[in-house]
Amino acid sequence: WKVGRVTEHAANVRKDWQHKLTTSIVRENQTISMESLYVRGMAASAKGSADKPGSNVKAKSGLNRSVLNAGFGEIARQLEYKAVWAGRTVVKIDRWYPSSKRCSSCGYVLKSLSLS
Repeated sequence: WKVGRVTEHAANVRKDWQHKLTTSIVRENQTISMESLYVRGMAASAKGSADKPGSNVKAKSGLNRSVLNAGFGEIARQLEYKAVWAGRTVVKIDRWYPSSKRCSSCGYVLKSLSLS
């Protein structure tokens, strides 16, 4: 039961942080833009298969844990309902929009951008 209490405490801390963060974002901004992330794909296993084993499995599992612990889906849900309450606008940007590849000054779009 000690592990359960620690897990519950961590979940409560995460929920509190999410509520404080989303409330702050909604209060400080008239328009909120967020990318619609593919969380399921981001959190997918890197183990691969017997024929084609994955690489960097340990690093990927740490990333998976971080992605799931942040609760992107819950943050997006809270932003949406709090924005409605406050009369704010939420804009969802398609995950395939080249926002990371686009220069904010001139608008030039890179053909490719490595994750490193």
